[in-house]
Amino acid sequence: MSTIKYAPLPVFIMDEEMNILARSDEAATLFGEVQHFLEIVDEDSQIKARKRLGQKKK
Repeated sequence: MSTIKYAPLPVFIMDEEMNILARSDEAATLFGEVQHFLEIVDEDSQIKARKRLGQKKK
């Protein structure tokens, strides 16, 4: 059982490619069962998200 499952805030655990490996129940309720973090980031903010989270633009 993941320790984040019952976190009161939306929490994601991601790999280096921003694939979502685990999520809290709150994150699943708010965002659904997305597989990649950028699926929930608006297009204009994706470059910022990549920069802040360390993923290089391909």
